[in-house]
Amino acid sequence: MGRIGTLALAGALVALAGCSSAVTTPAAQPAPAVVTAPLSLALNPWMSSGESGAATFIPLNSSQTQVQVRFTGQPGPHQGFLHVGSCQHMGAIVARLGTLNVASSGSGALTENVELPLSLLRDGNHFIAFHQANGNPGNAVACTDIPGM
Repeated sequence: MGRIGTLALAGALVALAGCSSAVTTPAAQPAPAVVTAPLSLALNPWMSSGESGAATFIPLNSSQTQVQVRFTGQPGPHQGFLHVGSCQHMGAIVARLGTLNVASSGSGALTENVELPLSLLRDGNHFIAFHQANGNPGNAVACTDIPGM
């Protein structure tokens, strides 16, 4: 091998040595937080509806949450949902809570289990809302953002 070939081979070895030291292993990601304590929130009237209540989120296991709701409002059916986003920026529905029937006394209650971990709902990008129910969800009447951890 001539002098140019030796220099080219030496340059290639230096370049390879430099590349091997640049390889890094990605840092391990922390495991998602496990939420074990219940979370209670006020359901606030939405758009001056005068309807309100309280929602309690109880972690059942690593993939399910029980949602208990007490509600005060206009008699009749109200549909509950968990959404992505916030009350101000309503996004897609991630879980249906079913229909809460408000009695003629103006109060009602609902308990539903959802296939979502409370740690996901507590990411700061979810909210709970109840809508007027006339076949399809009508306007939201009560809403609250689920705070992040």
